[in-house]
Amino acid sequence: MQDFLTFLQRYPMIAKKTSKHQLTLPKKVVDQFPDVDYFDVRIDESQITLVPVRPDQLRQVWSRLEELGISDKDVPIPSGRCQ
Repeated sequence: MQDFLTFLQRYPMIAKKTSKHQLTLPKKVVDQFPDVDYFDVRIDESQITLVPVRPDQLRQVWSRLEELGISDKDVPIPSGRCQ
């Protein structure tokens, strides 16, 4: 128990993974991004990084994919990954 308390003192903001593998972010973090609904998720070795994606950026990506003739049916979803 002491190790866990030491951990909380060192890292006061932690995210909880639910049984459905969703992360609950601390309110202090979410409040810093009031207009953001989507995050680009990146994995670098043993770290997860969330990068805010603004709606206009999403529109640009979808427009470019449409120009290239690419639809969501053209992009395979790896097995074991949530849709």
